[in-house]
Amino acid sequence: MNRSTLLALACALFAPSCRGGGGGGIEVSVPVPTVGEPFVVNVPDSFSIVGTGALMHGTKDYAWTCTRSQAKLDLSSSTFFGSGSFRLEIFDASGASVHDNVYTTGLLDAGIRAVTRAGGMPGVWILHFTFMGFVLDGFLDLDDDNSTLPDEVRLATGYSQASGELTYPLSWAAGPKTLHLGWTMDSGSVQIQIWDGTNALVFDHTYTAPLPIGMDTFPDTASGASGVWTLKISFTNVVDGLSIEVPF
Repeated sequence: MNRSTLLALACALFAPSCRGGGGGGIEVSVPVPTVGEPFVVNVPDSFSIVGTGALMHGTKDYAWTCTRSQAKLDLSSSTFFGSGSFRLEIFDASGASVHDNVYTTGLLDAGIRAVTRAGGMPGVWILHFTFMGFVLDGFLDLDDDNSTLPDEVRLATGYSQASGELTYPLSWAAGPKTLHLGWTMDSGSVQIQIWDGTNALVFDHTYTAPLPIGMDTFPDTASGASGVWTLKISFTNVVDGLSIEVPF
């Protein structure tokens, strides 16, 4: 859910007054979250947390209705006010895990787009957050995935991550998959591993800095059998990390 849609929805749900003003216009009172307070919108097929310096800690569960078998994630939090990390576990209506990753502000400063595991059971899903001194300066969005395009993961350039990994199950057909990588990396290394639908390792490459500033993006290719593939991205002392888009 983008921010304009979020504000419109907030008005529809929570605005205490919508009254006519001079010239026949409509004045709308919209509850804009103040610094330090997260704002949550939880409606069927769309979930958002927005914050500007919003401190969150401990665990928090949200029961969220997803009418499709997959959801897409759009996560972003600036390091201007933001800091810390959180773990996001998502369980479908049957209780099966469809997502489990730890996200740091260093990664979210660049922005991440991804999907949950395909084939989840529609209905009431549980979003289980474990916040670890996390200060949100941006948004955490989930929406039902109504796209017919292949599952994809995007991590923009410019992130920092000392260690850790991200893992995504992706429903892909057989054949080659192109990875779009590059732009720049100041220091550290990023390892990308991909297992195909038979759990065979079909791609394993480590990209080590320095990569030239302003370099053209470059492709790499992985081929394998159809099914649920696994993408794993591992980080070691990364500063100003390279962009990753799979598949391109």
